[in-house]
Amino acid sequence: MTQNLKQQPWGLVINKYYRQMCSENRAFKVIEGLLVSVVVVQDLEAIRDIMITQFDSFPDRGFYVNPRDALSVNLARLDYDLWKPLRQKMSPSFTPAKIRYMYPTLQRVAKQFVEVLKDECQRLANQIEIYDLCARYTTDFIGNVVFGLECNSLHEPNTEFRIEGDKAFYQIRKPYLDLFAIKFSKLMRFFNVRAFDKQSNDFFTRVFKESMELRIKSNERRNDLMDLLVDLKREHEHDQEMPLTLEILVGQVFAFFIG
Repeated sequence: MTQNLKQQPWGLVINKYYRQMCSENRAFKVIEGLLVSVVVVQDLEAIRDIMITQFDSFPDRGFYVNPRDALSVNLARLDYDLWKPLRQKMSPSFTPAKIRYMYPTLQRVAKQFVEVLKDECQRLANQIEIYDLCARYTTDFIGNVVFGLECNSLHEPNTEFRIEGDKAFYQIRKPYLDLFAIKFSKLMRFFNVRAFDKQSNDFFTRVFKESMELRIKSNERRNDLMDLLVDLKREHEHDQEMPLTLEILVGQVFAFFIG
């Protein structure tokens, strides 16, 4: 049985039909839209079958990817034929033991956050913009761990990294691109339609390239993501199946940044 998709936000539509499915004890329902049809599944056995037993039949994510738009080329968006070899290369670098080495950086930035929070509470009589403060903390932590940079946005909210990060973050909210790409992805790539604008691509590519070159030149080890990516690049730079180019690495660090 199918249901026509009305002019409503996707979340509300799916929530409505999901609740209806549960009340009727139905395993799944098909929701038809103008550009895409969606199967909503609520039966646990069916979900397990899709996600595990028959995963090879349902691997793609349905997101738009443009190889000339480095920020879109990441594990969260890639189709299965590119996702699988890239995941096989990336996974060994992210074991719990290796991630644990990043904890001192998290702890150091967290202490800075507490200090700034106390100062802000005193200065603004306990009326602070907590969302902005937490976003600045996240920017500083990820900037340290992923890019190997001291962004200092906790103390300087208008740093270039913070501004460009905000700009890029809001660009991911373009669901219409992914919807159009389901039917017209080849046409969109032919016209070089970008998921993220050129300025954001250029900024994050430049920052990552400079940071990686500095790390390689100095031979410094900071037990962060940049160390892992430098090692990966050296190991897989000339692979025939999927060489780890600068653009692919930029896409992965950007996914961590906005994640």
